[in-house]
Amino acid sequence: MRCWVAPEKADILVSQLLGSFGDNELSPECLDGAVRFLKPNGISIPSSYMSYLQPITTTKLYNDVKSQKDLAHMETAYVVKLHKIARLAPTQPVFPIFFPLREPIYLPAGSHLNVEFLRCCAPAKVWYEWCVTSPITTPVHNVNGRSYWVGL
Repeated sequence: MRCWVAPEKADILVSQLLGSFGDNELSPECLDGAVRFLKPNGISIPSSYMSYLQPITTTKLYNDVKSQKDLAHMETAYVVKLHKIARLAPTQPVFPIFFPLREPIYLPAGSHLNVEFLRCCAPAKVWYEWCVTSPITTPVHNVNGRSYWVGL
C-alpha cells in the first residue's frame, strides 16, 4: 500500500494491520501512507487505536529470555500470553508487550518506576528502544535496532 497507485479515491479504508499490540505490523507507517487513497470525507477503519503498559514481574519469562545468554534476546520485544505474573501497578496507555530488562530491578512497596519507550524509524526499518529512568537508570535497550527491528 505504500507504493500502490489507486485508480480512484476510496470512501472507506479498512485495515487489519494492528497486530497483537497496536503497531507491531507497522500500521502507522503503512496507514499514514494509505490516507492518500481516501476521499476528503472518507472513513478509515480503524480511525485510531490505543495500547497500554503495565509493569509486571515474571520469573518464568525473565528466565526463559535470560537462558539464551545473549544481548539480542534481552533486547527483543516479545508478544506473549502472560501467565504466572505479578502486576506491579495499574495499566497505563502505551502498548502491552513484554519488553525485558537485562537485569531485574528491586522496587520496594510504594516506590515509583519510570520508563521510556521510543518508537524509532529509519528508511528501511522500525524498532523500539527502552530503558528505566527511575529509581535507577538502566542502559538503553536495543539501540539503533541492533537486536530487534521490523523491516519496511
